[in-house]
Amino acid sequence: PALAPVEPQVSASLVQLGSLTFCLEKQTLRSDKERIELSAKEAKLLKVFASSPNEVIDRDQLMKQVWEDEGVFVGRSLEVFVSRLRKKLQPASLVRIVNIHGRGYKLEIDSPLDCS
Repeated sequence: PALAPVEPQVSASLVQLGSLTFCLEKQTLRSDKERIELSAKEAKLLKVFASSPNEVIDRDQLMKQVWEDEGVFVGRSLEVFVSRLRKKLQPASLVRIVNIHGRGYKLEIDSPLDCS
């Protein structure tokens, strides 16, 4: 008998980012070819971005949501983690983290049908 098509599982812990699937519980990004491990901080940061795609997220809000429970924040930590995430998101050509000068960052996800 023919197998029924498998519906993609959509849950709070799985987020589709272009060609990558972000698994929050396992702190990984998966593509067709590879599995990319994320640190706890990278996963937390990506979760914040993924919850508001294509929206500017204020630097203070990012720092509060990712580092709040530690009480200590090192000034350049956000930039370092954004830089690491950018590298790990490279396999998804339609997904990127953009710096919005003086405000914060934005996770841009282009539609594959978008010609602009």
